[in-house]
Amino acid sequence: MNLLNLDKKAELPMGTTLLYASAGLRCHLGFYREGSAQAMHSHPTPTVSLLLSGSVHEVVSRTEVSAGASSMSIKPPDVRHRDVYGRNGAVILSVAIDDPGHWAAALPPPEWTWRPLIRRDYGEVLASLAAPERLRDATFELLALGSRMPQRKGNPPRWLRIVEEKLREQPDLFLSDLAADASVHPVYLARAFRRWYGVTPSAFRLVQRTSAAVGAALWSGKAASTVAHDVGFADQSHMARSIRSATGFSLSELRHMALRSLGPQSPARRSGNIALP
Repeated sequence: MNLLNLDKKAELPMGTTLLYASAGLRCHLGFYREGSAQAMHSHPTPTVSLLLSGSVHEVVSRTEVSAGASSMSIKPPDVRHRDVYGRNGAVILSVAIDDPGHWAAALPPPEWTWRPLIRRDYGEVLASLAAPERLRDATFELLALGSRMPQRKGNPPRWLRIVEEKLREQPDLFLSDLAADASVHPVYLARAFRRWYGVTPSAFRLVQRTSAAVGAALWSGKAASTVAHDVGFADQSHMARSIRSATGFSLSELRHMALRSLGPQSPARRSGNIALP
């Protein structure tokens, strides 16, 4: 059985659900199916987001950015952009900043960006966002993170981009084999990978495996035990812990919210009026 019943909702490849609202802020969780896309659009209010699972390719004017899980995004108001979601879809936690005073507190005003977060910062902000009473503090923390991280200039060397692509497609590849294919030492590869991507290859591998698990569990309708085996987790319990650590939610909670966001009770979803990210 397809848990999201997408055969009957093929016109609903994405949707959002409101988690809570507080003091001029609205926190949404968005679900985006593999390969789904949003045409060029903009939002009247600023938005900060965490990419909990999956990946997104975003275009603003002539600039393009690809972001993976554990990345954050800042969008000032009225920035026109379009999005395409990757092979595992995406789950995105977004905060819409309705109170102009919150946005004005971020001086200088942040620019549009997608940036990876180190594990400690990601975990701390995710924990704050899980508590409605801490939503304002978590939003300020995200804005501070975005303003303090310098944008890296240039692109990773071609050999490292190939390594990243291989790990993204096949998380079980060994570091020694990747280094041999790239004609570099494994230690040099690990150091370069962390410098350019902000995480170790092992942490990146776990992120990819977890994103694959979330994508398969939400969109394929497979049983959790089958998904755990298919994506390479030792067992279902290991997968469940990894999903909660990465997203702040259990798999059953994610499935419930995805069903709610895509359900027939939501006219906005039927019309395709998707507000985020």
